[in-house]
Amino acid sequence: MRKVALLVGVDKYPRNSIGLRDLNHAGDDACDLGKALLEDCRFDTVRVLAGKRRDSDGEPDMTGIKAAMAHLSSGLKDKDLFLLFFAGHGHEDNGQGYLLPSDCVDGVKDCLSVQSLKRWLTDLPCRRRIALIDACRRPFETAEHTSIGGSIRRDIANLLGRGAAVQSQVDASDPGMGSRLARDIKQICTSSVEGDGLTVVLSACKPGQCAYECEKRKHGLFAYYLCEGIRGNAWHRGRLRLSRLARYTSDQVKRCTRWLQVQQTPTRDWETFEDIALDCKSDNAKDQAGEERKEQRGGGRAGGWAIAIILLAIAGGAWLFFTGSGRKAWVNSVGMEFMPIEAGTFTMGSAPGEEGRHVDEPQREVTISRRFWMGATEVTQSQWRQVMNTATHSNFRGDNLPVECVSLEEVEKFCEELSRKEGRRYRLPTEEEWEYACRGGTSTPFSTGNTMDRGTIGQGWQSLASSRSVGDLRPNDWGLRGMHGNVWEWCSDTYQTPAQLAGGASASSEGTNHVQYVIRGGSWMSSAEDCRAARRVKRPTNHRSMDVGFRIVCEEAGGGEDSK
Repeated sequence: MRKVALLVGVDKYPRNSIGLRDLNHAGDDACDLGKALLEDCRFDTVRVLAGKRRDSDGEPDMTGIKAAMAHLSSGLKDKDLFLLFFAGHGHEDNGQGYLLPSDCVDGVKDCLSVQSLKRWLTDLPCRRRIALIDACRRPFETAEHTSIGGSIRRDIANLLGRGAAVQSQVDASDPGMGSRLARDIKQICTSSVEGDGLTVVLSACKPGQCAYECEKRKHGLFAYYLCEGIRGNAWHRGRLRLSRLARYTSDQVKRCTRWLQVQQTPTRDWETFEDIALDCKSDNAKDQAGEERKEQRGGGRAGGWAIAIILLAIAGGAWLFFTGSGRKAWVNSVGMEFMPIEAGTFTMGSAPGEEGRHVDEPQREVTISRRFWMGATEVTQSQWRQVMNTATHSNFRGDNLPVECVSLEEVEKFCEELSRKEGRRYRLPTEEEWEYACRGGTSTPFSTGNTMDRGTIGQGWQSLASSRSVGDLRPNDWGLRGMHGNVWEWCSDTYQTPAQLAGGASASSEGTNHVQYVIRGGSWMSSAEDCRAARRVKRPTNHRSMDVGFRIVCEEAGGGEDSK
């Protein structure tokens, strides 16, 4: 099966009577999506029409688009896949959607009709056809500026924004792709597509809405999350399927625009619901079976975490299970999973020249003298309720979302109550324990290396609008999830300056009113540099924020057993 894509990004428009203004990042969307398809989905042919950009193959005008469509479709066969992406201006007129190429001077005559575009896709010889459309679905007279920078600007009339222009058969009251997919996914058929095949149209917004560009991201939101999904966030068990990519993109765009107080609801038009596999990490069934077993415990990393069949029940309602690397994970009566962190020596702090390095990260050798058990994830809201018998004050609500908006005093009360209920000592990790566990035997800025593994790390430029479910992120080599990003994590140590770390006065000598404690790991709001293993930030004990949570340590797992 060959996979072919035509990606169109239109930034520059002629000055004319219909009031088109240039866009900022449609060309960037097309170029970046092209890279993602080639690198992560192993597409055979990708042609990008994005004007004068370095990665562009031509102009996104009507002539160039039609020529590229004819050229790319000429060699397609029955089992091939064709993907079309358009980012640029669009609008709806009398219930019909239109996409505007770079040489458009008339709102209807010089446009690509979405209805005719879909007919062209349906007539292709291949059976799998996908259209991803990022253009507006508002009439000219109600269109608004749709660039999100430091603020949302809506004061320019007759200006087309970003978003999707697709035919009007999707009703404006439709609840959106995310909720409909939840129902339709149960009907996914992975067998070959019958009859004339399948044409799928994914749109960045519903009829009557605009879609948005984000100046901070240098992308349209819809295209940005498409790329993030393709690069790792929508993969599942070694496969990337269109249904999962669509759901991920929809959820992230809706969450982001809700936080920004604008409306943009991605939607989809299935002819029938047959799922389309965009790529598979393994090239044969045997390799794929092994990949799926690894993915069950989070990502198939070296020394991975595929759970073995053996499950050992022990006293106190807790249990141990063996992971694929031979480690024993331990689960307490509340359902918290803990990983054994063996004693050892490591270099704490950041190396000179490390990007984002701060002066309070001096390197020094630290020895962890005794094994401890560390929470595999941050404490979740469901676990908090089970222990404290009360709801959290978290800004984002969900059983598997991490607790946030929690002060150090509240965290300590949680540890005390859990210790009382289970008869074991639970506490926050020290700074040294936290960094040792985060690194997982590595000495690089991230546990994944010098750069970030997008499936392992969840920080602001990637998630933008909220924390993520603790199970969404792949573990490091020691089985710990979310150590980079998601939410900052409280540690038990008071913050010390480089001079204090070198043997000067302790932090407590400054007076209790000035003592601050350390948080580690970065969050969904953080830059990549703030998610490094060595990054240290100080906060007062009463600090609460929607990006600060915690994970805990158990000193004696398994009812006091310290088995190896």
